[in-house]
Amino acid sequence: MQIGRVTLRFPRPRLPVPRLVRRVGRLRSRIIILALIPVIGFVANGITYISGEDEVARAFTTVDHSHELAEASREFKIAIAVMRIAAKDFAVSAHGTLIDVFN
Repeated sequence: MQIGRVTLRFPRPRLPVPRLVRRVGRLRSRIIILALIPVIGFVANGITYISGEDEVARAFTTVDHSHELAEASREFKIAIAVMRIAAKDFAVSAHGTLIDVFN
């Protein structure tokens, strides 16, 4: 007597687990993306703030340099005016006191 093998095939129940896993994976990636958006915004604000601080520092340096240049220009203008007055006075009446001014 020969006993044969009988293979019984039962239909596999389709569980929604793979779909659920995929949806949870998608949901997790969406949550991660949504969580990264404010972080990216804070980084952008930080970069803008640092850039603005650098520009303000450069502006103050430029103002200081301009102030020094204006002061030097003012002193030069006063010196030129003094030299003109001394030259006119010397042209009108040449004497030794005007010559001593420039020594």
